[in-house]
Amino acid sequence: MLDYSKNQHNPNVAYLNSDSGELIELFPTFNEFMNELVPEDDEILYDHEEEEINQFLRNPNLVHAKKLVNSDNEDLIYQGIECWGQTGKDKSEFNRLLFHIVQHTKFLSVQALVSEILWRKVASEEIKEKSAIQAVIDSIPDSPLDLVKEYKQKIVEELNG
Repeated sequence: MLDYSKNQHNPNVAYLNSDSGELIELFPTFNEFMNELVPEDDEILYDHEEEEINQFLRNPNLVHAKKLVNSDNEDLIYQGIECWGQTGKDKSEFNRLLFHIVQHTKFLSVQALVSEILWRKVASEEIKEKSAIQAVIDSIPDSPLDLVKEYKQKIVEELNG
């Protein structure tokens, strides 16, 4: 959808989650959305998940990454997160999305992946302000996975170190 709530002349492109009512910004402007469109020949076929992932990996772009991340399929979410990170685009939105996913995903493997990505962002000082690091720590929930606990502890050590 086009969201005019922030700017009446230049809307952002957003996704409205019909289950939760949450509005997720996909692109800060309509122009950025248009720049990410691909010709019809390159569009992903959404009928077959494996083909969808393979096509996306051959030609990653932010529009497809966002579609994958917002799916209900563990493998597609995983691939979307990895490929979005590889595009290097919309880093602040990507960080917000990571916070949301780590808190709300029902898939433990996705929670582990996001925890690792957040730890790498802190360790590489892509996220370096103490308040931002604390937000990362606060976003990672208690998890039954030892791997998630380890990444959270590493981030705590970065904050205190």
